[in-house]
Amino acid sequence: MIYHSVKETIKTVGGAFLVKDLELLRDASQESGKYQFVLENKVAPFIKEISTCIDAQIIYIVPGSIEGRTQPYADRVLTFGSLSNTIKSPFAQEWRVIQKHLCKLDNLSQRTRNHQRLTTVTSERFPTLNRQKNWEGTFKFEEMVKFCQAHGDEIIIGFNGGKSQLATKSLSYLENRLHYKWDYVNNIAGKKLSDWISGSQVIRILRRHNKYPTE
Repeated sequence: MIYHSVKETIKTVGGAFLVKDLELLRDASQESGKYQFVLENKVAPFIKEISTCIDAQIIYIVPGSIEGRTQPYADRVLTFGSLSNTIKSPFAQEWRVIQKHLCKLDNLSQRTRNHQRLTTVTSERFPTLNRQKNWEGTFKFEEMVKFCQAHGDEIIIGFNGGKSQLATKSLSYLENRLHYKWDYVNNIAGKKLSDWISGSQVIRILRRHNKYPTE
């Protein structure tokens, strides 16, 4: 995962590059003011500590319904309900409203958060065909590759035609594909298995057939 890669880099060279990355974002953004505010007010007072840090932590803030699934990928997981409803800030009143609504998401699944419900279509040929979003999320190509490298056989990637079709596609096609669906390997119910490839297999195919530099 990208965050784990960044954490390892911090362990090796310190955190100074994070400040430089933020400066690059500021210089490239049409809304540079918000980045400058963070640099001046949140980063500058701790620039020495950030630059010499070699022990970063990955902290996720997620709905309570996925806390257990997220824990293996983070050093610490906070749910919306665990966030304080009071802060010392000029925006304390606004935060109370935001925190209240975030807490409503804690016990909702991804499907209910997106107002999706299971619909059953019946016909002679397809007596019980479920039309639903049946995957965890999507990635662009480079994000997908890094995710496969980090999680290997723990995750699966959706690709019509599976391994045989992936092996026939050019690197240019794969890089410009709109998105790649992914899911956890233990969430196979309702899927056409021939259209899903483990993360480890994706990496092997990219190396063998596309000479993609995945190292």
